[in-house]
Amino acid sequence: MVIKRQKTLKSIHFIIFIFLAAICIPNLSISAGNETGTSSGVIIDKLADDISGEISIQDSNGTVSLEQARTWIAQHPEIRRIITFERFRFGGLNYNSINTLLPKDKLPVLYRLLDDEQYAPYWPNISTVIGYVSDDPNTVSVLLNYFKRDDGEKLSWMTGKIWTLAYIGKIGGDAADSILRKAITKEGARELAKDWLDEQLWQEKRPYNNTDKVILEIRNAASKGLIYTCKPENWKIVEDLYNQHKETSIKNGRKTDIVSHLMDAMGIRDFLVDNNNDIKAFYRLSPERQISVISSYYKKYRFMDYTGRVIQQEN
Repeated sequence: MVIKRQKTLKSIHFIIFIFLAAICIPNLSISAGNETGTSSGVIIDKLADDISGEISIQDSNGTVSLEQARTWIAQHPEIRRIITFERFRFGGLNYNSINTLLPKDKLPVLYRLLDDEQYAPYWPNISTVIGYVSDDPNTVSVLLNYFKRDDGEKLSWMTGKIWTLAYIGKIGGDAADSILRKAITKEGARELAKDWLDEQLWQEKRPYNNTDKVILEIRNAASKGLIYTCKPENWKIVEDLYNQHKETSIKNGRKTDIVSHLMDAMGIRDFLVDNNNDIKAFYRLSPERQISVISSYYKKYRFMDYTGRVIQQEN
């Protein structure tokens, strides 16, 4: 049953994320052989540095200390059950429910718990809840710090850590754009994860049993994050990358490693176009509905079958 649920989650991640546009992006170039995008390492490093060490986070009641955060979450068992649910990664999170249960002004409690070793097994859950609820660009620095830091043996679920990038895109803002434009490149993905990427025991972190697979999943999450921003210039980055990898795949007679992820992203983009660029419309779908709905959009971007034969795309 667990294996079946893991496969379901993998399918969900494969069938999720992307958007539309046809606007030229100044100072941005992405080539099939050597992909590079405009980004600011200075911005990214500064964001992470801003919340390193002792964090002082303000909410409506003042600074949230570690003790206050633990007390509040203990007094709200409905939220605690969500963030400590051991099968969270398989069952997914009900977007509507968590946005009803968790007031936005209590997000600083989760920011604090995301740095609390007592909650280390549930950090991926907490980051997902933060991503679902927050629409404040200031949250980006909190999630970026979590993504970049080396959690060592405390890392319980690598997929949850990596997909923090997608939620950064959902939250949006200029900093999010810079981070994701960097993360969608191989070199940028490796740099962002440099503090932990080469130190993991990959054989214990399946299915990511080598660094190349981790980098690919980081780029996958970044492509979805760029779509989630609902910005035409970010959509065009993904669209151009899809077209380049499509061309390379057809030329070589086999798909490139990332092109299937880009097809998913393009399907999500088209869904968002049909839903007035409302990212919440996507998240309000149950995981099962996401699969079925996005599948119908995904078909438009299929160009090759499993044998490498080019097929006619749907219009």
